[in-house]
Amino acid sequence: MELMLNLENLDMYKDKKILITGNTGFKGAWLSRILTLVGAKVYGIALDPEKNSLFDRLQNISIEKQFIIDVRNQKEIDAFFEKNTFDGIFHLAAQPLVLDSYAIPVETFEVNFNGSINILNSILKFKSSSWIIMVTTDKVYKIKDDLKSYSESDALGGQDPYSASKAAVELAISVWRNYFLKMDSPIGIVSVRAGNVIGGGDNAKYRLLPDIFRSISNNSKLKIRNPNSIRPWQHVLEPISGYLMVGIHLINDQNTSPAYNFGPSIESKLRVYDVAEYVFKKLNRSLKLIEIENNELYEAEYLWLDSSLAQQELGWKRKLSVYQSIDWTIEWEQESLAKHPLEILDSQIERYFG
Repeated sequence: MELMLNLENLDMYKDKKILITGNTGFKGAWLSRILTLVGAKVYGIALDPEKNSLFDRLQNISIEKQFIIDVRNQKEIDAFFEKNTFDGIFHLAAQPLVLDSYAIPVETFEVNFNGSINILNSILKFKSSSWIIMVTTDKVYKIKDDLKSYSESDALGGQDPYSASKAAVELAISVWRNYFLKMDSPIGIVSVRAGNVIGGGDNAKYRLLPDIFRSISNNSKLKIRNPNSIRPWQHVLEPISGYLMVGIHLINDQNTSPAYNFGPSIESKLRVYDVAEYVFKKLNRSLKLIEIENNELYEAEYLWLDSSLAQQELGWKRKLSVYQSIDWTIEWEQESLAKHPLEILDSQIERYFG
């Protein structure tokens, strides 16, 4: 089965009342805009957006209402879901950075784990939605000694606070899913796993492309860590298209697996240094600006997802090569100097789903 999503068949979301937690984050902003473009009634739960974040720069992406709620606050979450119901929910709220998780491990677990079970428990308690898609990460898997890819049936694990907190979320999802079934609840729950994504508007620290753009803008040296590590380089629209496909299956009451991987193709296997070299060449800059930053904190050297289950059951298919993904990110960064970010965002969404 193959279903190439476009804005027309995403019309299934039209007039649906959709909640996105963490909608002020990078991935949340892209997802929010796609759903508003296809006529969904989008609501958001998040903390205030960071200054100069993509959501902040877009200013108005036509969502119905924004709620400033901390997912760690169970009383606020309960009060919210007692009063509000939705056709579907995308749960993205998280502390998303591995290196930050070492500095704030307790907060990382509180946001990622406690926040997730607060959401799950409230939805069950008040029957506030027909389905929920829980966004986790490729880092939920126990690291293998070999260099094979990870499939949904592989063991979970985590050697840093971020990975461990997300693996714990996956275990909680399994518990709550079984609980839903025992309670004879019609609520569908699916977890979706993807790696760090690239794309226009990302300004997070410790991420390669934003760091490159900042170093060029500031005329400063680019510091990179783990230059030989292989990362799943993937445009933000690729996994989001997968999340939307899962949502369509849930809207149609079609059977789904408990979890899906959404990763790039085998051709995207590039080292951190390879990507930096490509971007600098595209921007006619010298690689002499790069210096290696000493990094004593653990980060996996190899992360790769087997996405065959999503391809077989959902019909999901990648559209962009690794170099196209990088080019689209560079294009967005350059055009945002002269155009409103929302104009560029809409243009790339329409190209991708066209």
